[in-house]
Amino acid sequence: MNSARSIYSSDQWFYWLAAITATMLFLVRYGYWFNFGDQEEHLPQVYKMLDPDLYPNDYFMSKVSESFNIRFYYKWLVFSLSVIIGVPASCFLLTFLSLLLTSFSITKITTFFSTNPIAHFIAPSMLLIFFTNLALGNNSFQDNALICSTISVALCSLALLQWFREKYVLAVFFCGIASWFQVLEGLIMIALLLGLTLFCHKFNIKLLLKMAGSYLLCASPMLLPIFHSHFIASAPYTNNEYYNALYHIRNPNHYLPSYFLANEIRPFLAFSIIALASAVWARTTRWRFIISLIFITVSGMVAYYYMLERLNIQFVGKSQWFKSSVWLTLIFSICITVAISEMLSSIFSIQKLRKFFVYASFVSVFFAIPWVFASAWNPVGYFRIIYRVGNYEKTDIGKMHDWIRVNTPKEAVFLINPSNESFLCEAQRSLLIGYKAVIHEPFFIVPWASDFCRIYSINRENLNGKWAVKQAAINYESIFYAPLPYEKLDYRLDQISSCQYLKKLGPEVHREGDFILTQVIRK
Repeated sequence: MNSARSIYSSDQWFYWLAAITATMLFLVRYGYWFNFGDQEEHLPQVYKMLDPDLYPNDYFMSKVSESFNIRFYYKWLVFSLSVIIGVPASCFLLTFLSLLLTSFSITKITTFFSTNPIAHFIAPSMLLIFFTNLALGNNSFQDNALICSTISVALCSLALLQWFREKYVLAVFFCGIASWFQVLEGLIMIALLLGLTLFCHKFNIKLLLKMAGSYLLCASPMLLPIFHSHFIASAPYTNNEYYNALYHIRNPNHYLPSYFLANEIRPFLAFSIIALASAVWARTTRWRFIISLIFITVSGMVAYYYMLERLNIQFVGKSQWFKSSVWLTLIFSICITVAISEMLSSIFSIQKLRKFFVYASFVSVFFAIPWVFASAWNPVGYFRIIYRVGNYEKTDIGKMHDWIRVNTPKEAVFLINPSNESFLCEAQRSLLIGYKAVIHEPFFIVPWASDFCRIYSINRENLNGKWAVKQAAINYESIFYAPLPYEKLDYRLDQISSCQYLKKLGPEVHREGDFILTQVIRK
């Protein structure tokens, strides 16, 4: 047997190649974000551990140590690795490994739906490239940045694989560890696994109790302090104040079906119909599993919507059950992939297809590496800024943040447009108020919502279905904010082309492209 044939005959090599290819193509398709987006809630905690003098007056970081934080295990993992190789390298390495583990789990799960090796190979690429953003509730299957859910989805994918292998204790163990990083992801996955075990294994109560008990034990380092802080610890606010701040001001895109279903239900239904038709055409033998998963997730969504938005049972929203739809996207994607693979196999021999995909993968990865890691040389402007790793081009706002980090006092306080999703990570300075970095507990989020609406001139009673942060971004450009006497505010950052009160701004401190940093002068 020649060396090439040895490569093709190695199943493990085949699976890992599929995983590496899917990971790189996902990064090519969606980019890699660092110091951006939801990392505003994550990475400042790491930077503070590395330099305790940072963020002394920040609205978020000054409060983050007052209770157990849901990013506790994340920040310690990233910090521990960052001490050795730095934060940028740590984040990329952990992101890549999470995506790789997710992709490998997908390709192995596909083996339980089809014996066709072509389906096994292309399944992770199909999901991560084409279907990752089809889940309901503004949820994605995976992320192109290192946040808690990036790690937890990888572990939950591995848990689902172990469930298919009938290694139930191991599946529960991975669910428990996933809960350390994103508690809802772990809780949703264990709920799904318990329901699937109930329906697919003839009501084995002993097994269910063993799984549930093992999960509680594994997840307890996160579940116990979170349960205490969210349901036992007292706060000087009513439940209505808390849930209004959480659901209506902070994240209606995740919590309120009436907010997101209108735009998301049609593509999701179309995707579901195509997937089920594909499963019928490909004659899948996993109908009990598919129907059970659909029943558990959809019935949970209906109950969630009815109890939260019709009966006003507000605590139900904290489950964010629509997150469970990410696992429907996984299974539906596999159904479509199996059908496509069967069609291809009816035209070409499996051996020829296998060779083609192996060679195509080597070529794709070969070109993807410089595309991602040397994006500053890319002739297309968009692709020069979406890969924040290696040699990449910084935006004007990124250059402004770098200047602020180097040239302003660490105790300085800034006011920025709430649409700015990288200030805390890149500038590493305190904010008077912000949007991304929020502690989801009453002691913080109720006064935060009040300050957020006051500073950005939002009338909470007249949002009329608008997302508060979008209205705040508009107001920031049109309504000048003068700080109250007790508020420390040293600088503000504005975009020249959209700011409607340039004459009211204080002395210019620095300008970078279309962005201007000015000093706040109190009258």
